[in-house]
Amino acid sequence: MENMFLKQLVLTALSLANYAQSMQNFCPEVVSAWDVSPEMLTGRWYEIKRTYFPPQKRQLCSEFHFSNYKESEKGITSETSMDLEMKGVLPSMSPSYVFAAVTMTDESFKKNNVSYFSTMTFNIHKFRQIEVYVIDYLEDKYMVLYSCFQQKASLFGYGYSVKHYAWILAREAELDDDTMIRIGDNMHLLFEFKNKWFQKRGFRYGRCLAMDEMQLKD
Repeated sequence: MENMFLKQLVLTALSLANYAQSMQNFCPEVVSAWDVSPEMLTGRWYEIKRTYFPPQKRQLCSEFHFSNYKESEKGITSETSMDLEMKGVLPSMSPSYVFAAVTMTDESFKKNNVSYFSTMTFNIHKFRQIEVYVIDYLEDKYMVLYSCFQQKASLFGYGYSVKHYAWILAREAELDDDTMIRIGDNMHLLFEFKNKWFQKRGFRYGRCLAMDEMQLKD
């Protein structure tokens, strides 16, 4: 009887711990997200730096190409959907591609007939759907994208695995040192006392030469 009571007590404690943990959000609250519009994103962005991102794990560098999504039959441009092509370079200098469907969500406001949205959803081919925020932006110069993905670490629901992804993208192939320092300072401020991820790991992957300067293999 005593053993049964202890077993039941342990199971109850584990259930309560798991319930409490399931109520937690281990991703930091993004407090300085920029509202974005398709017009702001459209076109080519050079990848200056990024954190580890599985679909790009073999790419030395890449360019992000955002384009308006058009329904194939009607040819109607969608205000809330875009196509994203991450065109990268492998160590062999061969091209590599990652494709994503981008959906703009949580419309915040409308100005001069342009709708601005607070969140983007990247539905990445052969990967998973992630929520992406613009956490830093300077018009026609650069933007910083950030995503946090949280999932249970086991089938039984105990523990969580938290993944952080981030990219620095720029309209030109390079960013000056002062701008890079300012971006780093902004990242530290954003995650201070909330998450130590950026302080510990930061941007580990630098980009290579702009791809239009390289001789790519077919």
